[in-house]
Amino acid sequence: MVVNLFLSRHVWTLPLNAFGVRQHVAALYEEVFRGCDVRVYPKRPTGRLLVDVLRHLPALLAGELNVLAPDYPVVAGALASWVRRNPGFIVHTWKVPGVSDERLSARVHDYLLRRVIDRARAVVVVSMTQKRQLEAMGVSCPVVFAPVSVDSLFWCADLVDNKVLKHFGLVERGYVLTAGGPDRDEIYAARVAGILGTLYLRVTYDAHSAERARLQLARENLEGHSRILINPSDVELRALYAGAWIVCLPTLTKTNPAGLTSLVVAMACGAAVAIPETIAEGYVEDGTNGLLLRGTPDEFAARLLSERDKLPSIRRMARQFAETRLNNPTVAQEVRAQLQSKRVWW
Repeated sequence: MVVNLFLSRHVWTLPLNAFGVRQHVAALYEEVFRGCDVRVYPKRPTGRLLVDVLRHLPALLAGELNVLAPDYPVVAGALASWVRRNPGFIVHTWKVPGVSDERLSARVHDYLLRRVIDRARAVVVVSMTQKRQLEAMGVSCPVVFAPVSVDSLFWCADLVDNKVLKHFGLVERGYVLTAGGPDRDEIYAARVAGILGTLYLRVTYDAHSAERARLQLARENLEGHSRILINPSDVELRALYAGAWIVCLPTLTKTNPAGLTSLVVAMACGAAVAIPETIAEGYVEDGTNGLLLRGTPDEFAARLLSERDKLPSIRRMARQFAETRLNNPTVAQEVRAQLQSKRVWW
């Protein structure tokens, strides 16, 4: 059977780092459909939405089963649904239609997403909140929860690479780390770091997010104990996660489970990670393998100081959870079993 896997324009099929570590959605479905002819798109970096849609529409129409990740695949899938009666969709989504902001582009995307969901054989989501929201909407196909998976062999916590920390002028447990895109509450995390007496380290791959963080920190006079790193290598990022006092991921968005990729990678690196309660279910048990962000920065920092003796155990349990529950083969096996039991694919 031919299975087409359509990834976003930001992900393509060449190795995503120098060590051959695959992007987690690609790795997941290649394992789910092991033994099938899995064809991953796009084949090269692209940048224009409509060009991507038209370029990949023939493959989508010809596929027996089409896995649609966010971005242009949703648009292409909606178009295909007007041409082909049974396009064989599995929708892997980080968004729920109707739970979005008021931008016109977001509303259009919601409409197209709802169309492909209504014609899908299954919807795969990365948070339990999403699962409940879709089921409450009366979605007719099965909704499968698949936690964000991680390559726990590459992202590991065997030791903190002090050479990397020294290169950046850092010391182990001497900083609070926040990673990811523009949907992080910089001020919350920076204030926590200030109360703990550590550096606030902001890591991002996005120059826009870096500039936004810089302006916010300067506005609140927090730049004195803050640093911003853009585009560290994966080896460097692995060391930065492993060496952090905590990894603090206070997300601003309420419309999608932002921060989960950073969460699972940091857990695999043996970090104590703090996240909002809205995305914790299925990933973090407060005080056991991670921490829930509750209260003001002062209140959360006070809790950290009072429970700092628990952090070594939390770090060990985070690594164990990522290694045993979030690794690519385990998550893929669970997704495969659910899809087969619901007769989505067999």
